[in-house]
Amino acid sequence: MLRGEGVIGVSYRLKFKKDAWADLNVQPDLRVLINQYNDKIKLSPGIKLGAEFDFFLKRFYKERRQRVRANGIFFRGVTALNAYPVSTLSLGWCSEYFRLNNFKRSFMLNLGPALVINHWFDDPKNSPYTESAFRYMPSVIFKVQWHFFQ
Repeated sequence: MLRGEGVIGVSYRLKFKKDAWADLNVQPDLRVLINQYNDKIKLSPGIKLGAEFDFFLKRFYKERRQRVRANGIFFRGVTALNAYPVSTLSLGWCSEYFRLNNFKRSFMLNLGPALVINHWFDDPKNSPYTESAFRYMPSVIFKVQWHFFQ
């Protein structure tokens, strides 16, 4: 099973205080499954819904570049709604960068362990696709994103 976080999506940020916020995301999803017996490929389009909570512990100001870097932790939950639903839970380190003269754009990096839950795993009609998968699969989240705010 091939999977990824996607290339484009819509995000809405809820700011609780200066160093804590939540991002709610909606993005397209495409599941690609390969049959182990006859190499047939099955595509399952759908949408992915996610929520991420970020809490930043420390901020650094780089005067030479007029840039602020915030380091903290994130908790993320994502579920894909299609014929082969999958959920991902992750927790890890996050870092966000933005310039003081243009704070409505930011660059963010997430890195941490994740748990992938295949909800379709026990369905008998999917047996040729489950040989290379498990119901619970450990994974690593490495996510790079650019935010543009209004």
